[in-house]
Amino acid sequence: MTLPPLPATKNKREAKWSTTVLRKWWLIKKIPGPFEVKYATGASLPFSAVAEHQLLALLACMSDEGFLWKIPDMGQRNPFDFIYYRNSPAWIVIKYPLGFCVISARAFELEMKRSVRRSLLWTRAREICTYDSKSG
Repeated sequence: MTLPPLPATKNKREAKWSTTVLRKWWLIKKIPGPFEVKYATGASLPFSAVAEHQLLALLACMSDEGFLWKIPDMGQRNPFDFIYYRNSPAWIVIKYPLGFCVISARAFELEMKRSVRRSLLWTRAREICTYDSKSG
C-alpha cells in the first residue's frame, strides 16, 4: 500500500522529525492508533508538554466510548472527513536526543500521576515504553 503524500508542514523540529524518522519507523512496524509526538531538547520532557486535552483525547481513543475527529481541511485533498478510534491503542511518542520512545497514553498518564518528578527522563521513558528506537 502506498501512503498519500504528506501535507506541507511548519518548519518545526517535531514536524520534520515525525514526517521523516518516525514515519519510516512506522512503515516497518505499522502500529495502529493515534500518535501525539513530542520533542525533548534534553534528557527529560516536562509532563506538561502533553496538554490535558491531548491526553484526554488519547485516553478516549482507548475507551469503549471512543473518539470521533473531524479531519481539518488544509487546502489539500483529504482521503476522508472523519476518523473514529474506539478501544484502540493510543500513543505518545517522545523524541529525545538519544532516541525515541513510544509510550501508551495510559502508561504516560500513570507515570505522570505517580512520579515525584515533573518531567519524564529518557531512562525512565525507556522503562515504561512499549517500543523504542534502541530495542525496536
